[in-house]
Amino acid sequence: MLSASKLKKYCTKKGLTQEQLGQLLGVTTQAVSKWERGGTPDAELLPDISQALGVSIDALFGREEQRLTASLARQICQMKNEDAYRYAFSICWAIEIGFMQDISALDDFLNKFIEHSAITTDKTDYFAKMMQDGGVATAMVIIKN
Repeated sequence: MLSASKLKKYCTKKGLTQEQLGQLLGVTTQAVSKWERGGTPDAELLPDISQALGVSIDALFGREEQRLTASLARQICQMKNEDAYRYAFSICWAIEIGFMQDISALDDFLNKFIEHSAITTDKTDYFAKMMQDGGVATAMVIIKN
């Protein structure tokens, strides 16, 4: 069931009134009000609601935090070692950027990472380059059986 409190939270965070959200979705203000009191929108509106609010459908149902860790683990388990390493590396940097609370660093990181990844496949080399260029240190330990 759609979480009414999550819907209100994401609307507030996005700065949208019930009327504005309704206009974006092509529904009445009363419909949005009903959802915020615990009513359920038509299933076909869920992708539009999540897009308008900038969150996943799982987040609207209050399940995003529960599923993120398991989803990441599943994805990494299905990858080749090199791909898994790069993916985990990018997640670590995303976490680091989040702690810095500087979203502008994200674009800078991605541009450097992609540019350098195209040049070399040596893990140590691009890791060292990112640490030198970005000025932020993150340690990652990989244990192999």
